[in-house]
Amino acid sequence: MTYPANAEYKAVVVGVDSALQSRLLNGVTDLEGALALLDDVSAIGERIAFNLLTHAPDVVTAGVWARVAAAVGYLYRSYYGNDGSQAQNDEIRCNFYIPAAGTYAFTMQAPTMSDACIVKLYIDGVQIGLTSGYDLYTAALGPYATIGVSGLVLTAGAHVVRFLCFDKNAASSAYGLRLGAMSFKRTA
Repeated sequence: MTYPANAEYKAVVVGVDSALQSRLLNGVTDLEGALALLDDVSAIGERIAFNLLTHAPDVVTAGVWARVAAAVGYLYRSYYGNDGSQAQNDEIRCNFYIPAAGTYAFTMQAPTMSDACIVKLYIDGVQIGLTSGYDLYTAALGPYATIGVSGLVLTAGAHVVRFLCFDKNAASSAYGLRLGAMSFKRTA
């Protein structure tokens, strides 16, 4: 398989056997070698996960975004969010690589909170999921919301997922978005 030159793909493969995990974690340091491992997870039912706790997004289109570590009350004790701005239309984009064409399910995790936005999701410029977006507002810091979108037909190769702070619940005090992780699972 040929991988695009000069492209950055930030991916951690999870849900694979221990031999593959060992290869991934020990000794694969170059981009092409890491992407070659993704060929091993192109089977139906395998998951490709992207951890925004350890990798920054590829493009910050609008807003002030940063990783916050040791955040009390958060599932992973940290998150990647727009705490520096929390404005309408704050947006980030993340590059990802799909090793084999197929139908995928997308999952993301984000905490619910009193200053949360309504987030819209896009892949390669096309909105996915609810057209109205996903309301992450709760009166107090709540559990992580798991947002899932299935039936995504994706080609093999490079793609971009976009998170847009589109609107907010009338009770929300701002347009906050804090992300933990996202993944793609091949379903067909």
